[in-house]
Amino acid sequence: MKDLASERAKLYGWQDTYSFTKAIGEMIIDNMREDIPIVIIRPSVITRSYEEPFQDGYKDSGEYPCCFGDPSSLVDVVPVDVVVNTTTAAIAKHGHLQIPELNDVYHATSSYMNPLSLSQLFNYCYEFFNSSPSVNSKGDQMKIKK
Repeated sequence: MKDLASERAKLYGWQDTYSFTKAIGEMIIDNMREDIPIVIIRPSVITRSYEEPFQDGYKDSGEYPCCFGDPSSLVDVVPVDVVVNTTTAAIAKHGHLQIPELNDVYHATSSYMNPLSLSQLFNYCYEFFNSSPSVNSKGDQMKIKK
């Protein structure tokens, strides 16, 4: 079934099933909204906030043994507060218009203005968790490898 969806996505011009299913979802919303104005926000991978990235009392206590990928490839991540600010600005701009159409699409992404490679992301994670180790469910400090 997944192969069929991938083939249909490529046939109609989407590069992968994820992009294809997002497009279908947006088309369904556009067809079902009747007189409701629509603004679409498309964030990339949402991370912790920019203003307070390491809140007290929060640590990821899970283990993540590895990740495969090209170290030079770009990872598009955007802080949650940037997504919230984008959403708030879009509501402020379009919310009062009451025009029953697809008003705008906003992309809340980062790689064009602030590129981050996979190797940089892993280095930042290593530096953080090495300087401030997490504790597992047994209370032991979790050691991480470079």
